[in-house]
Amino acid sequence: MRGPKALAVAALTVFVMAGSTAAEPAGLSHVRGLNPASRKLIAEALERSAIIRGLVDALEGTDVVVYVRLDLFEHQTKSGYLSFLATAGGSRYVVVKIDCLAFTNQRIATLGHELQHALEVASAPQVRDVRTFAAFYSEVGWGTAAGKYETDLARQTGRRVELELAGFRSVM
Repeated sequence: MRGPKALAVAALTVFVMAGSTAAEPAGLSHVRGLNPASRKLIAEALERSAIIRGLVDALEGTDVVVYVRLDLFEHQTKSGYLSFLATAGGSRYVVVKIDCLAFTNQRIATLGHELQHALEVASAPQVRDVRTFAAFYSEVGWGTAAGKYETDLARQTGRRVELELAGFRSVM
């Protein structure tokens, strides 16, 4: 990739990598909030969900770093999604965006859903850029109307988190 697009990706990568690591608590190096609201969401999710804790623990042993950002979604077709950002320094970086207007339990369930996608990426060493990310999800999942990809396991994980937050103990 060359030109203005490559420069923009490089600048965004430097911004994201420099901007979030200093404020992260020890032990969460692979799941990082990009602002106070997303860090608060991660902390609440870890406190309330054993499933989320398991996903974060599993990500800690991988080369995938997940940045979490709460965002205002223009279209309400999804409550969150994962995008591939970059590969640098032996790590692969992805961004999870979650609808800031969703209720807290929905944001936490969406985080679980998207962290499952991050683990799917972690299990696929061939995913190194946007092109291989799309090829991987074309193979293991299916495209959605919003131009994103979906998998059964991520859907199941999000649903399990929803049930866990509602107090159903048998889902773990």
